Amino acid sequence: MKKTLGILSFFYMIGLHVYAQTIIPHVSIEVIQTTPYMITFQYHPNDACHHFYTFKDMGNEVTLWSNIFGMTADDVVTTWGERIDTVSSWDTYWTHLTPNSQHKIYIVPCDSMGHQYSCEETRFTTLPKGGPGRSTIKISSSYITDTSAYILCEPNEETCGYYNGIIPADWFDKLGLDSVCHLVKNSSMLYETDRWGHLFLNRGTRYGVIAFGQNGNGEFGDTTLHWFTTLGEKQIVEQDTAPVIFYSKDGFAYFIPEDQWGNYIVRAYVADKSKTKQEVVLNDGNIVIATLPISDYYVDIVRKRDGKEMKEERLCIRKEEVKKMYIQEEDGFTWMKLRQDYTYAIGDANGTALTPYIFTKLYYAGGYFIGKTHLGNKLYEVLLTPQGKYVFGTDRHYDKIMYNPSAANLYVSKSGKVGVCDLRGKEIVKPLYDDILDMETYYKVEQNSLWGCVDASGKIIFSPKYQDFEKTDTGYTVMSDGVELYLDFYGKEIKY
Repeated sequence: MKKTLGILSFFYMIGLHVYAQTIIPHVSIEVIQTTPYMITFQYHPNDACHHFYTFKDMGNEVTLWSNIFGMTADDVVTTWGERIDTVSSWDTYWTHLTPNSQHKIYIVPCDSMGHQYSCEETRFTTLPKGGPGRSTIKISSSYITDTSAYILCEPNEETCGYYNGIIPADWFDKLGLDSVCHLVKNSSMLYETDRWGHLFLNRGTRYGVIAFGQNGNGEFGDTTLHWFTTLGEKQIVEQDTAPVIFYSKDGFAYFIPEDQWGNYIVRAYVADKSKTKQEVVLNDGNIVIATLPISDYYVDIVRKRDGKEMKEERLCIRKEEVKKMYIQEEDGFTWMKLRQDYTYAIGDANGTALTPYIFTKLYYAGGYFIGKTHLGNKLYEVLLTPQGKYVFGTDRHYDKIMYNPSAANLYVSKSGKVGVCDLRGKEIVKPLYDDILDMETYYKVEQNSLWGCVDASGKIIFSPKYQDFEKTDTGYTVMSDGVELYLDFYGKEIKY
């Protein structure tokens, strides 16, 4: 009897093995919930599926990468898709989707030996939104300061989705409405009321906010324009004052507000079959394309919420070869400005890089280089020698450095306060003041609308406590509460 049971058991195990070999690994998908903006679903792998690769395609990414790199859909999914090791159901969801739009998910199942099976494709369609009438977007602005404004865009009930953007009036006049609309469509489509803040605007500048949307039939409606002007006197503001994360191939910068860095993960993937991967958490510092090798990439911007990750943006990145510009300065100094993508390095006359590619701005002044670069989570300016060495060191940095040719020194600013350094890096006047005037033999320094005096060596003659003053042959004449007083060269009051 025992022998019979043993034989039966043997054949039963063989039967199970043969049965397992005849089952093809497969992953079915069950849709749990669909809204105009979200799809929730479950993966259900069968018993023969040991693990699987999944690629969430919210456009035509699989086709795009297949055509660019001559890869099959299976290669794309296993190279850039997410591997899931599970034998049970797996919940996931997509958010921020376009109403009445189709999305695809590709799956490559694998058995316990690692053999891959044919790619499976499942399509989802979000629920429709909006009506058959004309889409219109109401725009208003508020909390306008010299460098910021808040914008409110409110779509009507007929709107399925809409685009919005902001552009200076002079650029609007140069480009025209059609081109501006084309640029705005490079941004993500929105679906609900949107209140957004711009924090890096130019002072005294007129801006136009533009918005246009589609109804439930996909027809574009009215284009709405709203104009406002920032406060203060107009001035030129550099375009690299915000922390840049990545530049896309078309030149658009992508960055996330600093107070949101802890909520995101950025994953950069080399766009070839090497499966090389670089993953960086934003709150560990800025990510600049200069840190990546030359290659094609795609970059996922992923939001973390409730312990789950949701991809919000995918960028196509191309890391390009170095471009060289030979420069001969007026004083006879020659060098090469090296550019790779959107960052610069100092090169010698032969084109050899003397610094890393870390500068978003780089120029020569007074025998030194001034470069703008990321230090920690902010952009700062640094002073470098002609050999590319730091004059200050990265432990001492300024928001801005301005060369003063008349005195052969530097104006420096930090946290909105200004000071003076010499070209050897010595800080003559600490950046503690609202304004500073170089009077050749001394400095007039302003603080809280009052003036003080610092001599050429950096010694404080008297602190900022007078409405105004001027230097005379015997000392200083100052104005204090409308009364004229006299000080000696040491800042002490002279009694007559």
